[in-house]
Amino acid sequence: MPGKHVFSAVSAAITVEEMGELVETVTATHLTYMLAETSYYHPAAIHCRRRFARGDFGDFVYAGGEYLHDMSHSGSPPTVGVWDAARYCVPGMVGHESALRGGAALPVPDFGGPPAG
Repeated sequence: MPGKHVFSAVSAAITVEEMGELVETVTATHLTYMLAETSYYHPAAIHCRRRFARGDFGDFVYAGGEYLHDMSHSGSPPTVGVWDAARYCVPGMVGHESALRGGAALPVPDFGGPPAG
């Protein structure tokens, strides 16, 4: 829809080039694009941020995570490649790290295009 502000739960861009186009569009139209990672508001995430703020966890030396999403309703087979998983999930993970740092702007890795073959 042209002429509308956008509030999105998932990124509207994956590649650096797409992100550049998004920035150019926002700049040219003076409209707002806002990405709001919804998992930030999950009760478990809120609980962990509160405990982290209290100092309950001590020093982190390693962290692991898992992302499960029911795609059975989509009509498409799930992506199973590591590259696909990384390019879609890492921005949300960085968002959680940003929240722990008071909303600091953090770099999001660019994984480039999919591997050949």
